[in-house]
Amino acid sequence: MPENQGPSRLQIWLGVGLIVLFVAALVALVLLRDDPQWDRLVFLLQGLEALVFAAAGVLFGTAVGRSSAAVQEVAQAQERAAVAETDAANGRALASAVLASEEQSARRGSREPATAAESDLAALARRLFPNA
Repeated sequence: MPENQGPSRLQIWLGVGLIVLFVAALVALVLLRDDPQWDRLVFLLQGLEALVFAAAGVLFGTAVGRSSAAVQEVAQAQERAAVAETDAANGRALASAVLASEEQSARRGSREPATAAESDLAALARRLFPNA
């Protein structure tokens, strides 16, 4: 059974059938409590009980597994969003620093003209962050 899918229809029907059979066996044991063979019937019920608990585990365990997987996906999405937000803030800060550096070079006048790389970075910063 794949990780992201629940139990199949057959597994659901078998699980429900086993649970119904177990409840019927419990009712039968209550009705037969004065029977001299009652202890043997209880012994047989224990084997059925193991099967019923396995069926219940399949039915209810997949729901628990899916909910914990959903929680993990949400946590991972939040982590990715936080990283993206930090990267965006760092990019805006870098763009501001490049633009400030170019502006400072322009204020100095002809004494220290901006380098070609500085001008290219400033143009890129303006294009990527028009509001910076």
